[in-house]
Amino acid sequence: GDVYKRQERHNASLADLLSGKYTICSISPDVFDRTDVIPVVVLFGGAGGGVEKGLPGKKDGKHLVVAVSIEGDAITAQAHRLNNPKVPMHQLMMANHEEVLAAVERYLPRVFWSKSWWHASPSCKKGSCANYGQSPAEVKNWFKTANWTVALLKKSGCPVWTLENTVRLLQCFLGFPTARVFRMERHCALPQKRARLLVSNIVISIPLYEGPQLSCYDALAEVKGWSGPAANLLQRNSFAHVRTCAKPSFTVTSGPHHIGGTTIGGMTDQHIPTARDRSILQGWPSEDPMVFPPGNTETDNRILVADLIPPPFATVLATGDVFRTLVKMVSQFATIVTRLGADKCAARAVDGPQGRDWLVQPCASATSSPDGLVRSGASRCSLNRASVDAATPASRALRPGVGDHGLVV
Repeated sequence: GDVYKRQERHNASLADLLSGKYTICSISPDVFDRTDVIPVVVLFGGAGGGVEKGLPGKKDGKHLVVAVSIEGDAITAQAHRLNNPKVPMHQLMMANHEEVLAAVERYLPRVFWSKSWWHASPSCKKGSCANYGQSPAEVKNWFKTANWTVALLKKSGCPVWTLENTVRLLQCFLGFPTARVFRMERHCALPQKRARLLVSNIVISIPLYEGPQLSCYDALAEVKGWSGPAANLLQRNSFAHVRTCAKPSFTVTSGPHHIGGTTIGGMTDQHIPTARDRSILQGWPSEDPMVFPPGNTETDNRILVADLIPPPFATVLATGDVFRTLVKMVSQFATIVTRLGADKCAARAVDGPQGRDWLVQPCASATSSPDGLVRSGASRCSLNRASVDAATPASRALRPGVGDHGLVV
């Protein structure tokens, strides 16, 4: 298809990204220097890049641009490139924080981390809500991976980070501004039942979806050639639970589901949904079929699909509290840079005792700082009741005000 014919583009411009003509290998830093661009970093990108696929092209005059998506598995990374050609993909088995941060810096200079959103979705296939038979030791191992990832996200110093994982880890992350299990089909147009844990350093509240609940039949009737009625068609998951196709599908896994039979005993291998069917149930648009690496088996592809973040949920996640917080932080950041200039002070977002603060520090020159602070200048900054004197030896935190959810933004 077209994805195999695209010309690769390094150091791409925003126009290159928006054209849809290229496989983007890297993006020019000039793109992230724009006030209408919010950088996004994705860790454990997966095969389809659910977050990437669900990002709006532009919202309220702002472009959310993925600077890089990092994935450890070679086949999974290849699938990601095929399905998200405008997202730079970096293959790396993530085991060391500094190595990962250095890899991100190759695509997104640290100077821009202070206005970026970082999202991580460590694969939790074995720990999904469908697999409750796992031992406490295995749950502990899943937590170690997730906790390692949260520590990495904190090190980035980004104003907003999110982690998506199995619901079984909820108790491990209580105490964060957001540690909540979301039933995804209640918050977006999704034709399956799917529950996932979301953890974040900001308060995230996603409104309930007000449209009709999509059914398995709604999603697959055209693709499968069903004529209905939906209530006469059955579906069965790998635990032998049965419901009609007039309801949402069971949680999509790579296991032996059966869909579209008229009797329980009559469901055979021909009723096992394909990887493409499962991608549609995951919310992937049927008019833009998911692409799989050549040489993959059908089983391989089903495993890739099962790990997706449903794009409709990614959309509501990216365009709600995450987006609003980023816009506020970017606006405040731009105000600091504008008022201080370019050679006397450094500013970045940091975790303060009451939430997110802007830390402003005096500096002797405009040279880049090894800690990635954004350089700015002039002698004084005043921002929403808070000010900083750049000539003062001690660092001070800009505290612009408390946001809608008690977060200092």
